[in-house]
Amino acid sequence: SRGLGDVYKRQSIYINEITSLNKVLNTYSKKWSNVAFLARTHGQPASPSTLGKEFKVFASRLDREISILKSIKPMAKFSGATGNYHTFCPISCVAWLYQKIEDSFFLVIGTKTCGYFLQNALGVMIFAEPRYAMAELEEGDISAQFNDYSELKRLCKQIKKSRDPSVIFWIGTCTTEIIKMDLEGLAPKLESEIKCPIIVARANGLDYAFTQGEDTVLAALAQRCKNETQTSPLTNQEMESASPQKNLILFGSLPTNVSKMLSHELGKYNIPIQGWIPTATYKDLPQISKKTYICGVNPFLNRTATTLMRRKGCILIGAPFPIGPDGTRYWIEKICKTFQKNPTGLEERERKIWRSLTPYLNLLKGKINLSIMSFSKLIFTILFDW
Repeated sequence: SRGLGDVYKRQSIYINEITSLNKVLNTYSKKWSNVAFLARTHGQPASPSTLGKEFKVFASRLDREISILKSIKPMAKFSGATGNYHTFCPISCVAWLYQKIEDSFFLVIGTKTCGYFLQNALGVMIFAEPRYAMAELEEGDISAQFNDYSELKRLCKQIKKSRDPSVIFWIGTCTTEIIKMDLEGLAPKLESEIKCPIIVARANGLDYAFTQGEDTVLAALAQRCKNETQTSPLTNQEMESASPQKNLILFGSLPTNVSKMLSHELGKYNIPIQGWIPTATYKDLPQISKKTYICGVNPFLNRTATTLMRRKGCILIGAPFPIGPDGTRYWIEKICKTFQKNPTGLEERERKIWRSLTPYLNLLKGKINLSIMSFSKLIFTILFDW
């Protein structure tokens, strides 16, 4: 997060640029003050005017806006996710999660504004017969309880018939009426009627920042992981031999090739990976035992971690995230230590990666606009590609 001094610096840049533009407008307003023309309204000539006068109108409006901007005291940085000061809606997590969970369908429950945003966020994918849709509920649908259920039931039946998903996610948005809707109460009843799991995840922009959209979905998904149970009574000897062994569940969505690489790295040291959250298919959600350990691969997933620990009894491995050569090395070492394995050769591999990154680091040195996520992907690619 950038300091407040940087915020004021950015504000002054905006003001200086707009002021320069306004000077140009004022110059042309004087230059063209005698250029007469007919002003139009609704595409038809309406009243005589001059080109200079019209430019002066824009210049005067900018003068007023510049004065307002100068009077504003910034309370946070201009861009990025900072709690409720964020600038991007968390429902955009649908863009990658619906592809990650291949047998799912995401139904975003919101208004037309949410639909426009989702279409802009997903771009041309909107035309690819995707496994997501908008439930644009009208005011009449959500003002009376009997209407909202019937409308959601109609939509979910249509989804099941046309797409046949293994699970349907309801993504609640920030419209006040939808926040008040009892989606968590409606889902179990409708799930039993249509015989298809329905998972509710709240991702409204009033309560969650952009980075928390995935977290709310994965936390809701984690609650569907089944706990290993023993149905028949066992003798003491059988109980000892059947006692659950340590196993590992990794959580956080990554490109499939990257998640396979991380699994392969841990497999070298015989780490028993029970599965991932999310999984490629809903039916493959990992089972959880009393000795299941969990470890995250992305930041901003504290709700998912809390759900797995408090509600499922998992044990969290407090490891750094596998971002960059050093982060990946410490991540593997911490997991290996938990499972009493001895990783070898990691330090030399890390040094090798840093040496291979030297040309890129020199190229990027001093460039403050570097995207952290892009740099992470670059390091990931080089780390596993030798």
